[in-house]
Amino acid sequence: MMTMIKKLLKKTLKNQNGMSSVATLGMTLLVAAAAASVVEISGNDHKQHTDNMQAVKSLYVGHAGLERSLDRLSQGLSPNVVDMPFDDGKFTVTSDPSLGTITVTSKVGDSKKVQTITADGPHFASKCNELIVDQATIDGKRLQNIQLKKTCNDKSILSAVKVSWNWSDCALDVNCDGSVNINDSDNSNDDVEYEDVGDAPNGKVWICHVPPGNPDNAHTISVSLAGWIHGHKAGKGKKHGMDYLGPCQVESHEEVVEDDDITVTCEGQFEDDNTLTDDCIESDGSAVLEGVTFADQVVFEKYNKPHAEAGPTQSGDMTDTVDAVMSANGIYYMHLDFDKVIPSGAWFTVTAMYADGSELVGIVKAGEQPAPVEEDPVDEDPQDDPADPSGEPEPQVEGNTVTLVESGVQAEFKVLGSEITCGSGGSAINVRAKLCMNNACNELWGYSDLDGGEVHAVTTSQTNTEFKVIANSYLSSCGNFNKTYGSDNVYQVRVLKNGQDVPNLDGYGGQQSVSDYVQDYVSNGKIVLNPNQAIFLFELGTDLNGYAPGSNLPSSADFQDLVVLMTVTSTD
Repeated sequence: MMTMIKKLLKKTLKNQNGMSSVATLGMTLLVAAAAASVVEISGNDHKQHTDNMQAVKSLYVGHAGLERSLDRLSQGLSPNVVDMPFDDGKFTVTSDPSLGTITVTSKVGDSKKVQTITADGPHFASKCNELIVDQATIDGKRLQNIQLKKTCNDKSILSAVKVSWNWSDCALDVNCDGSVNINDSDNSNDDVEYEDVGDAPNGKVWICHVPPGNPDNAHTISVSLAGWIHGHKAGKGKKHGMDYLGPCQVESHEEVVEDDDITVTCEGQFEDDNTLTDDCIESDGSAVLEGVTFADQVVFEKYNKPHAEAGPTQSGDMTDTVDAVMSANGIYYMHLDFDKVIPSGAWFTVTAMYADGSELVGIVKAGEQPAPVEEDPVDEDPQDDPADPSGEPEPQVEGNTVTLVESGVQAEFKVLGSEITCGSGGSAINVRAKLCMNNACNELWGYSDLDGGEVHAVTTSQTNTEFKVIANSYLSSCGNFNKTYGSDNVYQVRVLKNGQDVPNLDGYGGQQSVSDYVQDYVSNGKIVLNPNQAIFLFELGTDLNGYAPGSNLPSSADFQDLVVLMTVTSTD
């Protein structure tokens, strides 16, 4: 009888897809149960024999459920299932991610077994991920830099988010420590005196330039009218957020700007998930969540992703997203886009929901991103603004999408270099390019191989024109090698702006590096560009889809397969 049961188990398990490893999970218990049944069967009737056999089978059906659950968790998926058939029985799995427990109820005939285990290791995403919100900041309509830090080997899959927010005046005045911020709104001065600088140079106007974070260095400069409208007015470029038209006031600059306390971002740890704003009336500011970007990929976009029926979501509602697989360990950044400008000091509760059923919750009072302190010395005499001598329009870079807000603007594209080979030291692979304006694409430079020095310029005829450079690398003798990527691909392309670090990447197989190609635009290891410029770095040879930000890249990923400089100028 013992031999017959062992053969039955091995044969049954072998025939179940993905279940063959169950035999090693519980063979000891099965053999023990089988031995007991042999003793009882010898002295009981046929019904007792059947009951004992069903009990043995029910036990290993339950073990199959446990094995399936652990396998599902390792893939980042929920282990839960109801009445899943297995051999002559079925099993149901329920889990409690907060406790890390899995309960399997198995049935074969009249026999029912219930087994509960605590999953060894951090199988649930909530056990091996951390939600970091204390660095989240507000940038216009975006709550940015929410972080999910993955530290385990199993996959984690972000499947949805739930966000609630309170933008009431009461909530905005509640500080991180629970105190109430009372602002003095009377910051006017009827006896304001302005610096006497005489008439502005021909064709220019006086403005007061106030460096962010250093208002004591406010000083009068002259700029062209275009420089005021397109550069300094309304805080364009962020470094001009407090500039104003006319000479600087002789009085302290604090008398013309709001003297409210600067709202800082802080993470709240509160009992029972209650915020410090419980006594405040809830207000969502009539705003809705329209988009979610995760690891530089749009995973929710109203009426588009994850499906056409995915409309904007209200405060407190679950937002379904495209499943985002977190395969590598590291930090993944998430940004939330609303349809209205977020007030500084707004409170948010963010819930990251994983495919395995576990959740992480963070509560944050978010402030605006602090502006860097400019080293802008005070000059005794008024002068032209050296940073913005022409007031050129700036390309707006969102992720990797480049937009020119104004019409009648010229965009020039110059190839700084291109090098890609068929393996290390192999034959050169051809690279060619197209330029797309609002998805209308045209071939550049005769769609021939690029080597560097090629220049092409276009002028926008409408506002909010989106630009995309599409690069293609091809060589039939290299295994029919042919790859195409657009500049909006955040895995294959990096966009560099002024002040960023030069990528520390060696050229593959002895090729020139990124730093070699951009050396004319580097100082002290930083990219030096005018506000109206950006550099595109293409990786065309190695597929980097799925590599987490900050993770180690293959040595073949050198991001100099095509290097393009974009310069924007006004045609006025």
